[in-house]
This record gives sequence, C-alpha cells and structure tokens, in this order.
Amino acid sequence: MRDATRGADIIIHMAYGMSGTDEAQRSVTVGGTAALVEAGVAHGVSRFVNVGTASVYAGAPDGVIDETAPRRKWGNWIYPDSKMDAEDLVMAAGVRGLPGTIVQVAGVYGPWGGTYTVAPLRALQSGRVVLINGGTGVSNATYVDDTVQAMLLAAIRPGAVGEFFLIRGPGRVTRRELYGAYEKMLGYEATVAMTPAEIQRARKAEGMAAVKQAPRRMIQAMLKSEDFKDAVKTLPIPAAGRDFLKKLKGKPVTAGGSSQAKSDGLAARPLIFPADFIVPFFAGQVEYSIAKAERVLGYVPRYDLTTGMALTETWARWARVIK
Repeated sequence: MRDATRGADIIIHMAYGMSGTDEAQRSVTVGGTAALVEAGVAHGVSRFVNVGTASVYAGAPDGVIDETAPRRKWGNWIYPDSKMDAEDLVMAAGVRGLPGTIVQVAGVYGPWGGTYTVAPLRALQSGRVVLINGGTGVSNATYVDDTVQAMLLAAIRPGAVGEFFLIRGPGRVTRRELYGAYEKMLGYEATVAMTPAEIQRARKAEGMAAVKQAPRRMIQAMLKSEDFKDAVKTLPIPAAGRDFLKKLKGKPVTAGGSSQAKSDGLAARPLIFPADFIVPFFAGQVEYSIAKAERVLGYVPRYDLTTGMALTETWARWARVIK
C-alpha cells in the first residue's frame, strides 16, 4: 500500500472483503483498511475518504435518521460489522495527522453494480423474488454517479475532515419501486409479496417437502450407478419391486418436491427468499437524511429512480445482463 500510494495527495478507499469465510472477509475489509491508513499516515496525504455503509444504522426506529443515530453491529453479518471497524480505524488515525472522512452509502445501483443491479436482475430472471410486506420498506436507492459525486466532494471540502456523511439518492424509494423498475426492464413481474410470518411458513413447507423427497432422491442417485444396477440384477426382487424401481428411475423430481414437466412459466419458478437475518432491515421504514451532506459538502443528488434506471437499463442490455 505504501508503494501504491506514494505521491498520492488524496486516498479514496472503497475495497472490502466479498468472498470466503468471515475471517477472510474481515482481513480484507479491516486489515486492508489498516494497511492503507498506515500508508496515508506515512505519506502525509491531505485527505483519506473511506466509503462505509449506512447499514451500520440497522435497528434505528422507523422515520428519518441522521449521522447522530447510534451505529451498531449486527453480530450475524460480517459486511457491516467489519465496515464499522474500518470506519473506526480511519477516525482514530486523526490523532496521528490523517485527515479522514467517512461517506456512508446506501443501496448503490447502476452500471456494473453487483448487489443492487446484477443480483436483482439475475434473481428476477431465475425465480420469483419475495418482497417483505410487498416491498413497502425504504430502499434509500442511490445511483452510482451520485455516490461518486459525494466521494469527490468529501475529498476536497475543508469541513469534511473528521465527519460522517450519509448518502442516498433523491426522493423516497421503496423496495417495491426499486424492483418494479427492474421488472419493467424485463417486461414481466416476478415478485411475490409476503409478510415475515408467511415467509417463515413457506420456508418450513419447502423444508418439509425436501425431507419427504430425500428417500426418492437417494434411490434415483443409486439408479444412476452402474455398480448398483449390476448388484440389483442378482437380487431376488419380485417383479412388482422391479417395476417400482423403473418408475422411480423415469420420474423427474423438482427442487420443490413435485413432479412436473420443464416449464418456463413464472408460476413454476422457485421462490427466492431474503436471508432471515436481513428481513427486519428490508422491512424497515428508515430513511437516511442527507441534510448534513448537502450543507457541508454541497452534495445534491441528481439522479432520481427514473433517470438512474434508464441509464442502468442501457448498460444492462449492452452488458447482456438482460436481452
């Protein structure tokens, strides 16, 4: 990091651990930030902008919140927990002469966006995405160019040193509206509205179906084995038993546990549930205030959902994420 940043005046740090174990992700997010902070201190950079996440405010009561809200760790999601530790490292380095600023972004979508663009589009093409309470939760969606604007302003505004800034796009965007924009690109609806209680019941039903199908799946797996077939030929199995095995061999079993012909219909697609631990977060009505960013940075989000999604669709078709 010292070699990579030699001669740099400003460092904007966005990297975080995306794969592997929690320990591996933390080593990238926290350890990587620590290494970059040391490089910034050594070179005497004029500004260190660390891109954090607004998800560190999870658990806040519904309504509008700002940077004075308490940050907290999830305990079951390494991403925001390690990002919070990285934020603390940057702020602590202030006493060593590192002018640090934290930009806490939310729901960033747009070209090349993995979490909030490619993943939702892929999910909508492969299954039926479950929206908690019909997607009434606030997404705080932010088009990528607005995020970049905030990062650049944080790098040059004198009043940004030692401060946290929440960043989101203009207006109040629900998750229903966010996914509705992606459905419009695809030309069909592929979301299902469920309450948290309905999600739990549906998960339980799927689990029971999978358990019931386990013996059938085991037999079908054995029937694919040539050694098993040869062994069965020598066993004194009654004719009725042989007929039963033949039927099992030829009867397809779907992931949901029911037999059916291959279908492209939406009703035949599997339900895609949110992880249990993130359900309250997705259902939340928390809206992030950008008043501080507007006042201190001069931040003005320019891309509403309609404008941002039009640009996103152009890219998604070019990138063949959608046809």
